[in-house]
Amino acid sequence: MEAPVVVAARRTPIGTAGGALRDVPAADLAAPVLASLTAEVPGVPVLDVVLGNCTGP
Repeated sequence: MEAPVVVAARRTPIGTAGGALRDVPAADLAAPVLASLTAEVPGVPVLDVVLGNCTGP
């Protein structure tokens, strides 16, 4: 197994519980982030993507 490499990092908007982003699907938030990341490394296949979601204080 090859060692993982972090090529770039981005984040989605920060919202609050029940706030303006409450009805926005996670995929809709992630799509522009992934587009931005893949544009940074054109022609390089992206094999894995790790997305996180944190809810809590």
